[in-house]
Amino acid sequence: GRTLRDEDHLSDALEASGGLEPEGGSASSSARGGAVQCGQALTVTLVRVSPERALALEHIAASGSLLQLDEPLRADPEVVLAAIRVNGSSLRYASEELRADRDFVLAAVASSCDALCYAPDEFRNDRDFVLEAVRRNGTALCYAALDLRRDRDFVLRAVETNGTALCYAALELRRDRDFALSAVERNGVAVRYVADELQHDRDFLL
Repeated sequence: GRTLRDEDHLSDALEASGGLEPEGGSASSSARGGAVQCGQALTVTLVRVSPERALALEHIAASGSLLQLDEPLRADPEVVLAAIRVNGSSLRYASEELRADRDFVLAAVASSCDALCYAPDEFRNDRDFVLEAVRRNGTALCYAALDLRRDRDFVLRAVETNGTALCYAALELRRDRDFALSAVERNGVAVRYVADELQHDRDFLL
């Protein structure tokens, strides 16, 4: 959606977006596409955005760095998530409060697995946290603590949640024939991520 400034006119914005037929317009119905016709109900939700936040979101949309924003904006969940969607490593510049917020970091990881790299160590070592992160984004296992990526039982649970996770398990597990079979039995997608020698092993694939 488009952020409106105070001086913008709602009708102009709707017309520009194709949501309102210009007055006196004679375009065919096919040309009008999604334009609202006379008699149709139109629901508009107006949300006032502070000028500072609006400018920050425009800055982020133009690939600007979160680091360049003032501290209050780096503590704004909407602004920080917008930055993370552009660049997952932006979490490193978020406020300490946001980086310590379990639910916020999970939302960040869902947008970009790179965010987990800049999460507190306590999260990256937390089995339940990492499992939930993997459920939302299979590549998140990449930044989990090494002990977790080497843990057979944990990795199998992660693979059960998201087959992509096997790609980021410790190499010794991905090379282990019995372990790889167990992973593939739990989630067929995992077969793409077993070690190369197993992917070329006809007996394994059969």
